[in-house]
Amino acid sequence: MKSLKDKLYYLKCLLFKRYNVLKIKTLPPTWMDEDYLLVHANFAVLEYFMSGPGIKDINWECDNEHRQLWKELNEIRDWWNHRSYRESLESEANRQWYDHQETPKEKELLDKSRHLQSKHLQEEEDMLIRLIKIRHSLWT
Repeated sequence: MKSLKDKLYYLKCLLFKRYNVLKIKTLPPTWMDEDYLLVHANFAVLEYFMSGPGIKDINWECDNEHRQLWKELNEIRDWWNHRSYRESLESEANRQWYDHQETPKEKELLDKSRHLQSKHLQEEEDMLIRLIKIRHSLWT
């Protein structure tokens, strides 16, 4: 049975400070499909961890395992934080394709757009897999 202290803590969290709410700053406050939400939620968790106060208390240089983890965390985070460049390339390719006129260049633009989108989705999946593989280390 839970103690009174545990019950009061639960009530406080329920009413005033919910710790299990994830604010995803990279998404607009509108409807999102779950596949898009899933990607942004995972990287929001990484961002929350990397910017948390406990991250400074960890000695990332204490051994090779910690150094490798720190390197991996930063590589994944840097990739995520540079997504706007990748998305702009994809958007530009899509814009060119939609703005096309009936010319032989139409197929080339469509292929370019599909290639960039496919590359982006594969990179995204690879980074999600890398993040999931180290998820057990995301605690302070």
